[in-house]
Amino acid sequence: MYIKSGSDINLTCVVLQTPEPPSFIYWYHGGHVINYSQRGGISVVTEKQTRTSRLLISRAAANDSGNYTCAPSSSDSASVSWIRKRDLHILTVGILTYTNDQRFQSLHSDGSDEWTLKVSSPQVRDSGTYECQVSTEPKISMAFKLNVVGEYTRRRNTQGVRSFLSKAKIQANSELYIKSGSDINLTCVVLQTPEPPSFIYWYHGGHVINYSQRGGISVVTEKQTRTSRLLISRAAANDSGNYTCAPSSSDSASVLVHVLNVFTSIAKVA
Repeated sequence: MYIKSGSDINLTCVVLQTPEPPSFIYWYHGGHVINYSQRGGISVVTEKQTRTSRLLISRAAANDSGNYTCAPSSSDSASVSWIRKRDLHILTVGILTYTNDQRFQSLHSDGSDEWTLKVSSPQVRDSGTYECQVSTEPKISMAFKLNVVGEYTRRRNTQGVRSFLSKAKIQANSELYIKSGSDINLTCVVLQTPEPPSFIYWYHGGHVINYSQRGGISVVTEKQTRTSRLLISRAAANDSGNYTCAPSSSDSASVLVHVLNVFTSIAKVA
């Protein structure tokens, strides 16, 4: 097919000899699904009962040249999964949850081609990229960016209703210098939250250290007072770095710790 630049590409796909309407009809340009493309001027209209799908690309340009594929798929042969990209953890397959964190749930209505990932009580640590994957051949995937900014609580005063952001605060300077062999002692307080946090995690760099197997680390959290204390005994140079206090449903707080090797020398006076 030859199309003049600036004209429309108009394609119709019909699924033949199938007793049931397909669950999905996807359009590919090259190896990429374009049903949900963010490029303007692309529309896909699928009518399951008539087993047809129409692709319209307005004002075609040279980079719209290439192979276009219509790929029907049945729910019996394809499964839909949600993946958390930061650790490639499979959260759900179909409507089944494959993680111990039961806040994650896949929502789907029979006869629909929509699959929704529901995250109950989202927390700041849930921020990141999540990918929906369909096990067709070739595989279909689409990524979504989730940004959890914190919990807003509402408090009424004589001037009306104001909003406050629930956040953590580490009771220390933003940058600390510790002598090697001394203790690192940090206290985190969760502010402006009506309910105690479900948990408070401490991170060293990108790693949770609440349950670290390194000896000499202890974390004491008191939910009712909304405080958590981190103690690292006999700090060494590899304990330097960024420490973050991350409560559930609140903004996190961080400090940068430098563990210094201090050498003393004795000079003999002749």
